[in-house]
Amino acid sequence: MAAQAADANEQNDQLRKAVEQALAASFVARRAKADVAKDLLNKDRPPTADDIRQALEDGGWAKELRIKVHELHKQATTEKILGKDSLASVQKARKQWEASINDELRAIASERRVPLVRKRKKIVIKKKEEETDELIEMKVEEILSPTLVTPGTRFLFDSDDLLDAISHIESPSNNEGWGLVKLQLRTATLTELRDKYKELHPSKRQYGVDDVTGDPRDKAKFADAWHELGEKCLAEGHIPLARTYARRGVPPSLRPAVYRSLLGLPHMEDAQATSAFEERYYEDLRDRVDSIELVTDELYQMDVQHVADDDTYFIFDEMLGNCVLAFSRDSWVPKNCVVKTHAPLPCENDLMKGQPVPPCGVQPFRGFVSYAAPLTFVFGRETSLYFAFRAFYAQHFCRLNVLRTNQNTLLPLCALFERLVIEHHPRLFFYLVQVGVDPLAIALPWIQFGFVGLLDVEQVLLLWDRLLGFEDLALLSVLAAAIFVYRSEKLLQCSSLEEAREMFADGAVLEVVPLLQTFLWPEGL
Repeated sequence: MAAQAADANEQNDQLRKAVEQALAASFVARRAKADVAKDLLNKDRPPTADDIRQALEDGGWAKELRIKVHELHKQATTEKILGKDSLASVQKARKQWEASINDELRAIASERRVPLVRKRKKIVIKKKEEETDELIEMKVEEILSPTLVTPGTRFLFDSDDLLDAISHIESPSNNEGWGLVKLQLRTATLTELRDKYKELHPSKRQYGVDDVTGDPRDKAKFADAWHELGEKCLAEGHIPLARTYARRGVPPSLRPAVYRSLLGLPHMEDAQATSAFEERYYEDLRDRVDSIELVTDELYQMDVQHVADDDTYFIFDEMLGNCVLAFSRDSWVPKNCVVKTHAPLPCENDLMKGQPVPPCGVQPFRGFVSYAAPLTFVFGRETSLYFAFRAFYAQHFCRLNVLRTNQNTLLPLCALFERLVIEHHPRLFFYLVQVGVDPLAIALPWIQFGFVGLLDVEQVLLLWDRLLGFEDLALLSVLAAAIFVYRSEKLLQCSSLEEAREMFADGAVLEVVPLLQTFLWPEGL
């Protein structure tokens, strides 16, 4: 009964969202009609279709209407991952996995002797005569710092735990293969992948390649022309056009605007800015963080510390800490994610009675902050970073943390990775398995976290450009397989998992687009 109620709630959330978008589009259309009618009344002849089109363009309505039409189309065509899984074995594994996460959170709360939810303690620091206001402020910041974590605090789970859960899913057909994914899942063929990613073909110029290699004058000419084309796409306000553009890479200066457009965020003249509504909404989330403490707070903070240990991201630890704690309070997340990440853990405390802990429905796990970290190089303001990160997770990355068989979720992506390596280099895969190295044990964190932690941050963003452009996470599996094949000679000399992992210690030198092109079109087809 509880499962049926949860499914019904999910369906109601999707219906509510569809109705809200339809009403918003209708409202925009009525305003546009009224505004254009006033303009056309001044003409001394009946208006033509060209007159109406021009009036819409002049009034700025054409752009807004295109955006609303795209939102409605996406809402109608996006797969909604609801209800039971098609395979009973996967459904059983998912329920066990979700239950184990909630049990672990309860155990942590019990060990620390704290409730799931409580009012945040007020900080009182008595000022000594010799202490300045600046010193007092530093003390307060130190107490509130996301880098302060109680010794002995542990993550609820990490990629190894997720890998273990995947490997223990029993196949109903008893399919015995070389890989850890024993399920017979439908994955794309190489021919289908080549057709899907045809914009990546070596014959087409790519941002991230042709602007950095070759003749200096030609590089500069291409970079300027590509930037100009991007500005034209943004000026059109046509999201499918911007999506096609992103498939071949986005210049850093245009990323904020392109990302906001493709993630469905409100259009702003300054792409680093946010709307008044977004500002108020984020402030409300921060107020909730300041007033109520969740047992998950310290676990999120520990992950901030984990990600900030990387020299690339350590200067953003405060911004990341603020964003992830605000995210944990955001009830918008479970209502708008294409798939709910974890089973809700209801709160019985009067402070949040009946609400899940945390309200976002995403339990803290090792690496979660990785989804926000690269975006600090795109969005310089905390509020703009937050809404881009939230949208990215709800539309795409939530799929990478669930045990389901639906397209673009983790299980099929893992199966695709294993199949691609087996087909491209069967000797490599068989050798690694023989010496006790499961390729997926190495590749799973790459796929799960969009290659954050392996690739240089600019390469991560060049990859994420294309994830948004193609709206397809299978690109992660293809890239993981490409890297394995690229490192095959060294991997064939390994005799342990530790040695195999060392072969990827220099991941910062890897380049996304050349690897994908070489793997998909080895003969330059």
